[in-house]
Amino acid sequence: MGKVKIGYLGGCWDLFHVGHLNYIREAKKRCDYLIVDVTPDEIMFKQKNKHPIIGEQNRLEVVRAIKYVDRAELSGEGRDFEALEKYGYNILFISEDHKGKEYYNNLEKEMKEKGVEVVYIPYTQGISSTQIRADLGK
Repeated sequence: MGKVKIGYLGGCWDLFHVGHLNYIREAKKRCDYLIVDVTPDEIMFKQKNKHPIIGEQNRLEVVRAIKYVDRAELSGEGRDFEALEKYGYNILFISEDHKGKEYYNNLEKEMKEKGVEVVYIPYTQGISSTQIRADLGK
C-alpha cells in the first residue's frame, strides 16, 4: 500500500458558494484525507481590511458539514507551515487563480523543499465571494 495522501487547503469561505464547493470537491479527489483551514475573522481583516460577512464559527461549521472534508480548523497567519508541522500533510492545494503570483511561487518552492506536492485546483469562473459582496453592496 502506498503512502497516505493527506491534503490541505485554506480559505476564508465567506458567503459559501458553488465555487468553494468545487474547490473542496476537486481537492478531495486528489487525496485520501482532506484538512480544510478556515481563516479567522481577525486575520481576514488584517489581510483585506474588511471583516467577513459570515463569522468564523459559522464558516467553520459550514466547512465541517461538507462531506468531502475530513477535518476543518481555524488557523492563524503562516497557516500553511503551522499546519504542515501539526498535520504532516503532503499535498497543498491552491486555487489556480493564484498561480504565478510571487507569494505563491515562493510558497510552492518552499513546500517542494519540504517534500510537499503543490497542486493548483481550477477556479470556478463567474462566481466569487468578492462579486457576491459587491452585488450586495457590502
